[in-house]
Amino acid sequence: MVCYPPDQAKFVDYVDKDENVHPGISHYPFIVLKAENSNKIRRVREEALSQDIKFTDFAHTMMEGGSVAQQALTRETRESDLEYLGICLFGETEVLREFTKKFSLYR
Repeated sequence: MVCYPPDQAKFVDYVDKDENVHPGISHYPFIVLKAENSNKIRRVREEALSQDIKFTDFAHTMMEGGSVAQQALTRETRESDLEYLGICLFGETEVLREFTKKFSLYR
């Protein structure tokens, strides 16, 4: 996933015709890309680290229980054993595109 700089985050509420509120939708678009496997996400993460690009990742250890349990499980798991499920990068599109261009758009 490729996003805007975090200091420019802006969220708005959408309201449908029935007056239901859909809160906290990003004003700026997210471009969601898909990777074939965890190792491809790992390589993107490594590239982000090497270029000092802000990111957040999501691994299999973050799926069950609350954040305390998830943090404990993550702490007990070697990085090489993490199964990455997603990553969100925060930065300039052209910089991020350099190492995400091989991924296809998620549909």
